[in-house]
Amino acid sequence: MSITKNEKKLLVLNINEINFQYLKKGAKKFKCQNINFFFKKKKKIKTLTKDKIQDKNLDPWVQSVSISLGKPSNNHNIFKSGQTITKVENQIWDILASKEITCSVWGPMNSLYKPNKNLKLYFPDPWNHKAIAHPKSLNYLLNLAKYYGANYTDFYNFKFIKKLLNTLRKLFFSKILFYFLSNFIFFTKIFFNHKLRNYILFFIFDLISFLKFESLIKKNNSKFCMIFFNSFAHFQHNNWNDKNDKIFFLFAEKIFKRINYLASFHDDTILFNSFTQKKIKTEYSLRPQNPYLFLRSLGLKIKNLDQNMTNGGILTFKKKDHLLTAHKVLSDFKFLEFKFFYVEKLSQNKLFYKIILRAKVKKKLIKLKNLSKREILQFFKNNIKINKNNFKKKIYHIDEKFWDEMTFIKTSGVHIPKGELFYTSNNIKIKEKQILNHNIFKILKNYFF
Repeated sequence: MSITKNEKKLLVLNINEINFQYLKKGAKKFKCQNINFFFKKKKKIKTLTKDKIQDKNLDPWVQSVSISLGKPSNNHNIFKSGQTITKVENQIWDILASKEITCSVWGPMNSLYKPNKNLKLYFPDPWNHKAIAHPKSLNYLLNLAKYYGANYTDFYNFKFIKKLLNTLRKLFFSKILFYFLSNFIFFTKIFFNHKLRNYILFFIFDLISFLKFESLIKKNNSKFCMIFFNSFAHFQHNNWNDKNDKIFFLFAEKIFKRINYLASFHDDTILFNSFTQKKIKTEYSLRPQNPYLFLRSLGLKIKNLDQNMTNGGILTFKKKDHLLTAHKVLSDFKFLEFKFFYVEKLSQNKLFYKIILRAKVKKKLIKLKNLSKREILQFFKNNIKINKNNFKKKIYHIDEKFWDEMTFIKTSGVHIPKGELFYTSNNIKIKEKQILNHNIFKILKNYFF
């Protein structure tokens, strides 16, 4: 007896920004059996977005919304991490759930939870500050991810330790603990050789997320299961070089082993990146160790800061005057002769800010005393053109306290608008050779209808 469309089970994997050419080449080099096995019998189409500019519209928090709503960015107008769609919008899982198809989603960016008996599992991205998980029993893990995601340059404190211990307590009797114990030697070697670097923690969080996702969807038997991974993108952005290749593929192989296992319980699997990255010569973006305290030190009267994953965020103010003052302070602020912030008013009480200055060398190599005009232009850049004639003095005095507050975050990959989508052909028929990102929505919807 054949099964109807709404009885089939679909696994959807969004591995954010992953460069598939890099992944496949490395999988052969390091003999990654699980990665090679996944791609062996998959068909492929190209994906594309008309959005072209990183930090404006070619970003995961924009493209994820385009895919979940089936609308291009100039239609949904969500361009900042932490922005939320309106309640009248229906995401792909909202539509499926309304048609009696059980759904589980984990990690889609800038998404919104709309209660429905058929939406069995909802876990937002960690930079969606107002969102909560469903069921609420998962908020212990979400709260840890939120705190670390916003404070990863300054997370060694009591708040983080408290959240970490609570998470460990919740996971103590779970299969996740058993997984890490059974891979004790692997993780011991990782920590011994690489310590607690950010990219290690991002990979571990994705592993924990996937193991939890795997456990829950087996119990709730959802027909539509979708998960978003961010660790690969984080690695490519900050640590993409030959020296770190091996650690990347050790974790990638672990994750794809779980993917292959979970895919075996589904009728079909779709995997896509929506867009990808290319490797560049290393640059350094600037981020304060504690963004909230740093902005307060500039005289801003902030009610709240929703810090994003990079070097910006959304500021909330109690009074309109506080917002206007903050807008002027940040807009006029310069480091040497370089414009330091990009600022945009989002509403009557909210501002978006981002540090736009970048360095071409590490902080420790930049000697702030006695910088010449030539050296200044050599070491720094941003996306705002400066008047080189303004560099009249040979010596510039910079507040050491201000400079000491800055951390330098490596940038080794940048966004490009092309991507790829891989799929099984058991019940999926795609005629096109290339589609726009927001049309991935149609592929997901057509699978059931």
